[in-house]
Amino acid sequence: MVEAKVQQSVHMHHLPPLFEAISTLRAGEQQLEFALPDELPDGYHELDIGFRIGDSRIERKIAFALLREDGPSRLEGSLAARKKAGLAYLAANGELRVGRVLARLTLGLALDDGDRAALADTLDAIDTRRDCSDFVIVPLLWIYAIHRDALPEALRAQIETAILGYRYWMTEPGNDTMWFWSENHVLCFHVAELIAGELLPMPCSPTPASAGASMRLLQKRALNAGSMPLRITASPSGIRRPITRLILSAFSLCSVLPVRPSGRGPKRFSTGCFP
Repeated sequence: MVEAKVQQSVHMHHLPPLFEAISTLRAGEQQLEFALPDELPDGYHELDIGFRIGDSRIERKIAFALLREDGPSRLEGSLAARKKAGLAYLAANGELRVGRVLARLTLGLALDDGDRAALADTLDAIDTRRDCSDFVIVPLLWIYAIHRDALPEALRAQIETAILGYRYWMTEPGNDTMWFWSENHVLCFHVAELIAGELLPMPCSPTPASAGASMRLLQKRALNAGSMPLRITASPSGIRRPITRLILSAFSLCSVLPVRPSGRGPKRFSTGCFP
């Protein structure tokens, strides 16, 4: 017996799958065909496939990209109009992740079930400190900064709790699987913490190391322009990837919201725990 599933998202295995089928591979046969439904959206998917014989079972995930129209579309009009068209496409067709929520809120759309599921998964990733949760806290901060008035009060409170309780660096208490190294993660963690402090100048964070002298030391180190290392090798191919990732991360993070310097150097994370 062969079972095949395509989940709603690589992060949403707890939701009903977009596609599910069961078939039998008979003795002597070497292949099976599963017809994907027309409503399966274009994008990146994972096929969960399982082979079962008696009590024995083998499972495998096969990633694939679905693109029915391989020719680029030509957008007309001004840059602003083309940006809006891109946002509209993401809002209508984006994967159930926090970026889709941001696109929909930017267009003035109300939260739908997909948005609520994506936000719930985002908050769970941050609260449980999953690896790569630093990637999703950035758009969540964007949502809180620009669109928090459009969110229900209870959801807004959940987001505030998640932001204040996050582990922003390895020197803070915790034992988790988050990856703090590599230039894109370094930038995400440090800038996310800076923006969190700009947005929530509240009493002390529930993370103990986020207070007092330790926070001042962290911010001096993390937000100094020379404090984010970038190792460059002699090989051009070894340079391309880290620089590209750093540039992409910088553009993404700098677009979240303007952070105003205070005096000399970047403004520190002001939680109210220190002057």
